[in-house]
Amino acid sequence: MPAAGECEVWWARPDTARPELASLLDDGEQARYQRFVRPEDAQRYLAARALSRIVLATHLGVAPTEVKLAATCTVCGGAHGKPRVLGEPGVELSLSHSGGRVAVAVSSGDAVGVDVERLRPMANVEA
Repeated sequence: MPAAGECEVWWARPDTARPELASLLDDGEQARYQRFVRPEDAQRYLAARALSRIVLATHLGVAPTEVKLAATCTVCGGAHGKPRVLGEPGVELSLSHSGGRVAVAVSSGDAVGVDVERLRPMANVEA
């Protein structure tokens, strides 16, 4: 894991995510992956989840399929929200995806957040 007070950020291009990476996902993640209507949304989801599992597995010394993630909304209790690593107190995770990039941030002991935004041209903007 990163040293206390440090954060690692990993990124990937979703268009390079191979479908066989879905084998790294747990049952709930695979079900959600299969429900996406737009292929580009499915690829972003797959790339972010697979990258999260690969990075965490490397740090924890386990197989990516052994990494236990949960995402429970703190407001409604639904199965969505910021993911967390089960059984690993102090391991913090954040992921984001937009356009042609996904990012995963991992830290040890400190809350972490990462955000990816696609740059879009803005018309009629004055400096």
